[in-house]
Amino acid sequence: PYHVGLSELEKWLIVNKTRQTFAQLYEETRLRLFADVRRLQQGTDCSNAKYLACSMLNKPCNFGCQVHTIADCMTSALLTNRTAVLLPSQLYRYGPECSSQWHCFFLPLASCQRHAATVNDTLWHPWTSGGTHPYAVYNAWGEDENRVPPYLSVLDDTMFDAADPKPSAACLLTGVLMSWLLRPNERVAAAIAHRRHSLGLEGAPFHVGVHVRRSDKRYEATTFGLQH
Repeated sequence: PYHVGLSELEKWLIVNKTRQTFAQLYEETRLRLFADVRRLQQGTDCSNAKYLACSMLNKPCNFGCQVHTIADCMTSALLTNRTAVLLPSQLYRYGPECSSQWHCFFLPLASCQRHAATVNDTLWHPWTSGGTHPYAVYNAWGEDENRVPPYLSVLDDTMFDAADPKPSAACLLTGVLMSWLLRPNERVAAAIAHRRHSLGLEGAPFHVGVHVRRSDKRYEATTFGLQH
């Protein structure tokens, strides 16, 4: 029931994983995930779209904290076949030059935006019987434990059984979401291009790695040993 947005992808994986090389499977899976993200986030029928508002509860956390939370919200949007949107007033400001907040650095999360919520909108949650409501709110910081669905298995790790070393399907999904979230806007892209030119790196391969913690940093520090 939690795989509405990715049902076609799953059917394709079942049929194809036994006859594809690992490299082909990995790349085609990535492209199909991107296609699903684009379908939901770059739709044109805004009046009939179903939205999931990523609520930050005005929590003054910094960039890593924010991008982690938004990626979590986007996972729920994928699974409930909704368009994830940000509430601009709820994003932490990095400085006076960033009045547009998230969009000060990155492209808009979605082509359709809905920011005006009604009084009853906060009562709807994407995993409850109200999941058919066109506007749901996902609060990653204040979720009632009983309202959160079972483990959100978007991709099955067994799809990579033939690989050695075996990668994590969850890491593949996170990577796709990060690459969507962190698309630089025109201003930032120009700054990156200028810097590459000044370093003589034009035309050279350009790779970016992003690390997202599994949990809050305090919990991470007390739960997992340094070596782990």
